Amino acid sequence: MILRTKLVLFVHYNFMPIELLKNDALTNYEKEQVKVFLERIIKKKLGSFSKKDYLQLEEAINGISNSKYDLVRELAIYLRAISKALELKKVRQFYYKGEHILLGSLRYFIEIHDVIDDFIPDRGFLDDAYCINYAISKTSNKNKDRIEHIAQHLKNRQGTI
Repeated sequence: MILRTKLVLFVHYNFMPIELLKNDALTNYEKEQVKVFLERIIKKKLGSFSKKDYLQLEEAINGISNSKYDLVRELAIYLRAISKALELKKVRQFYYKGEHILLGSLRYFIEIHDVIDDFIPDRGFLDDAYCINYAISKTSNKNKDRIEHIAQHLKNRQGTI
């Protein structure tokens, strides 16, 4: 019996792991605002992620994991994959630029009042998904591959593939 494992490698730099169903789901202005907001978060925290931040992140991910919307469930998977890839459960200080942008994207998700408030129906998590996609696209190929590998494992475990 041969077991096959699906491992998707990020070959294209513009690959976005969370599929936004409509390319125009966010305006160019909203996309730029996400990037500006993300940069502010990164500069403010400078590579640290406290235990309090971690617990808040886990609670927020758990809150959306069983959403009826595919986009939101996919967002939860990639948030958890980034958290696992960075080993946030035990690591608190990060030194590489690629890690900083990933941490910033996790903090962006925790923010309720970001570019599009999370409580707005049908749009509230679009900017969060875009932010995660953007952060992943800006990190190293090694990080991208690790995140995708973990995400695929989580999807297989949940039976979503």
